[in-house]
Amino acid sequence: MYSGAKGYFRVLQEQNPFSQQQATSYFALQYGGWTILGLDSAYFDPSPLFMNGGLGGTAGVQAKWINSLISGGQIDPQKLIVLTHHNGLSYDGKTEVAISSELNSILGGDPAAWYWGHVHNGIVYNKPTITGRNSFTRCVGHGAIPFGKAFALVGDDSVAYYANTINQSIPNNTILVCNGFALLTINANGTVLEEFYEQNNPASVFSNSY
Repeated sequence: MYSGAKGYFRVLQEQNPFSQQQATSYFALQYGGWTILGLDSAYFDPSPLFMNGGLGGTAGVQAKWINSLISGGQIDPQKLIVLTHHNGLSYDGKTEVAISSELNSILGGDPAAWYWGHVHNGIVYNKPTITGRNSFTRCVGHGAIPFGKAFALVGDDSVAYYANTINQSIPNNTILVCNGFALLTINANGTVLEEFYEQNNPASVFSNSY
């Protein structure tokens, strides 16, 4: 984004795997009755250095595209999984950022689930959130290197899980945490299994079905 996203959009235009996106930086995938909306929260973000995140407003190109899918009956607003880079909640889950109300206005309600990165941690917020959003809200930013234990989340009852396993492979380390990722399995019958994993552990450390 800092280069004007010219290389990014050039790849979208030239590479065959992305041809169905028609050179856009947002997309929709459908399976099992669910729609995954991959939205661009950086290119349309008016904040300095793209730090806060934005979708271009309720009259922007992404909003018009989403509204056309909803009005055309192509997606069910109640069965949406949204992916963005930027976060909809502060890392402690207690404060909304502007992109949260923007997304809610575009969709006409809360999505079923929302996964973001940006914040360097893996966090599963309780549903509904403290701010009242009726979504499974997840931060999946714990692939970042490095990141440390979020001491402010210790004992926080708004959080069901957060990445806090100290990385024992680093000598004398007491702060740096194991990296990780999340895996979504969407079944043909419409159930979704979400699993969070941490480095050096083959078993999921958090799982939930919806």
